[in-house]
Amino acid sequence: MNSNITRETVCSYYTAAETYGLKSVKTRCFDWLLCHLMTHPSVELYREIDTKLMYRLICSADLLVLQKEMDIYTTLKEWLFLCLNPSWKGPVKEILVNANRWLSKHMERVDSISFLESEEGLIYQRVFKKLRFQHIICDVGDTATLERDRLIPLEWLAPIYKRQWLALLQEQEHMEIGPRIISEELEDCCMRCGTMIRRDGKYSWKWSDVRFSFPITVTFTNRHIIFRESRQQYDGCWLKHVRYIVFKITLVCFDSNGRVTFSQTTGHKIVTFEHNEEQIVMKLDGVVLSFPLCIFFNFLF
Repeated sequence: MNSNITRETVCSYYTAAETYGLKSVKTRCFDWLLCHLMTHPSVELYREIDTKLMYRLICSADLLVLQKEMDIYTTLKEWLFLCLNPSWKGPVKEILVNANRWLSKHMERVDSISFLESEEGLIYQRVFKKLRFQHIICDVGDTATLERDRLIPLEWLAPIYKRQWLALLQEQEHMEIGPRIISEELEDCCMRCGTMIRRDGKYSWKWSDVRFSFPITVTFTNRHIIFRESRQQYDGCWLKHVRYIVFKITLVCFDSNGRVTFSQTTGHKIVTFEHNEEQIVMKLDGVVLSFPLCIFFNFLF
């Protein structure tokens, strides 16, 4: 079983392993799902994942996320649509359009509550609550989508808005400089994001969380991954205090069948930045890389 985990077998193997106490099989199946859920979306796979298993996957800091937290929300919306529309047939690229159309029509019949507050949606609340909304509401478009969908109760967001606003004020007044230790908080709060590089070259990325005191530009070039600190300017002055950021980088290559052919991680590390400082955080000299190459990040800032 351990040597034959595929999209067709992973969920049935996981269920069997849980039933009969096969810890190694259960762990390998779970790790396979963390690696493939978002990198290789599949109608058939989504249909086989129950709420208990999806809850565990969404909770994990090791979930490999392409793009950002909002894309986890989108994945859950597609999964929800397939759970509630078992007769739907179509390719994976058409799930989101159909899910949005179905949700919009469904919510036209509901006046004042969100979908997850309805009788149909209650059993899915636990899963959606594990989304890290603090990494979604920093983007205006993503926040507008949450409100337009009416899938989640907007009351969930109120305390997060307050917490993020106070955190931003504290950072601007030099009261908060980031985590100084690697703690359990990383598992529950870290920002999960990632990208795919199609061919070798030089690439740079920023994420929308940069607006919330995450002043890091990531560059991949010459087999190195580089972080550069580039803080925002407030009232005509650059903020010059030292910042601490906890991070983990994971590199993964897949073959044409979705099998992992290469994987490497930095583990959790703390990096300290002063204004406009640049640091090499991962060196891949001597490592044979194939492309496309997926790069996944965890950040706590």
